[in-house]
Amino acid sequence: LLLCAAAVAVHRALPPRRGLRHAWLVLWGAVGYPLLGAWSFVGTALMAARTWADRAANRRAALLATALAVAMVVVVPLAAYRVYVQTGQAHLWVAALPCLQVGSEVLSKFRLTYIVLLFSLAPAAVAAMVGRRVKRTVAIAASLVVVGACAGFVSQRWYNDGNFRRELLMAEAVERLDWEAVLQLARDVRGEEPTRLMVMWKNLALFRLGRAGDQMYHYPEGAAQPNADFRVKLAQVGGKLLYMHWGKANFAYRWCMEDCVEFGWNVENLKIMTRTALCSADWAVAERYLDMLAQTRHHSEWAARYRQFLRHPEAMVADPEFETIAHLMTFNDNLDGDNGLVELYLLNAFGRGHGPDPVYAEACALAAMQLKDIDAFWNAFFSYAHTLGDRHMPTHLQEAAYLYGQLEDKVDISKMPFDQSVRDSYAAFMAFNQQCGNMSEAQKRVAFKPQFGRTFYYHYFLVRDQKTY
Repeated sequence: LLLCAAAVAVHRALPPRRGLRHAWLVLWGAVGYPLLGAWSFVGTALMAARTWADRAANRRAALLATALAVAMVVVVPLAAYRVYVQTGQAHLWVAALPCLQVGSEVLSKFRLTYIVLLFSLAPAAVAAMVGRRVKRTVAIAASLVVVGACAGFVSQRWYNDGNFRRELLMAEAVERLDWEAVLQLARDVRGEEPTRLMVMWKNLALFRLGRAGDQMYHYPEGAAQPNADFRVKLAQVGGKLLYMHWGKANFAYRWCMEDCVEFGWNVENLKIMTRTALCSADWAVAERYLDMLAQTRHHSEWAARYRQFLRHPEAMVADPEFETIAHLMTFNDNLDGDNGLVELYLLNAFGRGHGPDPVYAEACALAAMQLKDIDAFWNAFFSYAHTLGDRHMPTHLQEAAYLYGQLEDKVDISKMPFDQSVRDSYAAFMAFNQQCGNMSEAQKRVAFKPQFGRTFYYHYFLVRDQKTY
C-alpha cells in the first residue's frame, strides 16, 4: 500500500501534458503487478480517480486514463500468466493477497485487518475526488486518527499465542545448534501446556546433549493444539527440520519438495534440502541449491559455510551439526509413509529398531520407552546396554526396565544393577498408589505429579492421549 501511494504521488508530480501521466500509469501497471500482485491494482485505480479530480485534466484525458487502467488490470495478469508458471489462472487477480480459505471454509474474520488497511487510504482518496485543498493541520489530524484507529484495531486482533512464539524461538535455536537455549524455552512454559512440537524440540535437544535418558521427563509435557482456526500440520511447521536432525534425510527432502511445489520456493526449505543432500552425498544437488542461496543478499554467507563440505566431505564427520546425524543414518533411510504424523513415525521407526551403533541404539531405546511397547523396549534396551561399556545406564531407561520387570515375568531383572534411587522411587510410587486407591485417574495425575512427575512410572500409568498433529 505504501508503494501504491508512492506511485500515485509520482503520478501527481508529473506534468499533465505530453501524456507523461498516462505513460506512468501504464508503466506502473506493467511493473507493479509482477512485484506486488493484486495490490498494484490499488495504485492503478487511485491514479485513474485522481485524473477525474484533476482540474488541469479534461474529460478526454480522464476517460483515457480510466480505459488504460482497466486495460492494465485485465491485460497484464493475462500476460504474466504466460511468464509466471506458479500462478494458476483462477488466481491471477488475487495474486499475492492473503490466503483466507482452507478447503471449502472461508476464514472471513481474517479479512478484517486487510479491509481496515485498505480503507485507511479512503480519506486521501475522497480528498482527491472532491478536488479540495485540505489544511495541513486537518490532514495531519485525520491521518493520526486513521493510524490510531488501525493501531488499536490491530492490537486487539493481533495473533497472540505464547506456544507459537516459543515454537519459532526453539526452531531458531535449533538452527543455531544452541541446545541449551531450546531447553530454557521448554522450561519457560510456566503452567501452560506445551504443544507436541515443543516437546519434540526439547527431546531432540536433550538427545543431542546426551541427557535425554536422564532428564526427558524433567520438563513440562503436553499436547496443546495450535491456536488456529484451521488444521496445522506438524510436518509442515517443524517436521522437516526434525526429520533432518533425526537422520531421516529422505523424509525431510520429500516434505520440502512437496511444500515447494504447493507454496513456492523459500529459503527455509532450500537450506534443509541442501543439508539433506549433503548428508546423502548428493553433491550435485547440494551445489545447485547452494548456488541459489549464494545469490541472495542475506544467506550468501550461510551458503559459503556449507560449500566447504563439497570440497571436503570428510569434514562433515567432525562437524557438530552432522556428527550425530551421521550415526543415525547408518541404517536404511527408507521412504515409506508417515501419514503426516511426524512424531508417531519417528517413534515407530526408532522404537522397532536396534543396532550396534551406540548413538542409534540410544535413540531406539528412548523411542521404545516412549512407545510403552514392552517387547520393543526389551529388544532396544539390551541392544543399547551392549554398547554402554562402563557408562551409566540412564535413569529413565532403568525405571522403564524395572517397571516392566515387575509387571511381567518375561525378563529376569533380579541381577540387573539398578540404582537404589530407582528401586526406592518405584516402591514409593506403588505405596502412594495404595493410599490413593479410590481416586480417579485425573485426580491421581494431580496428586502424583509433585513427587513422581519426573519419573517414567508417572508417564507410563498417568499420561495418556498425547495426541500429535
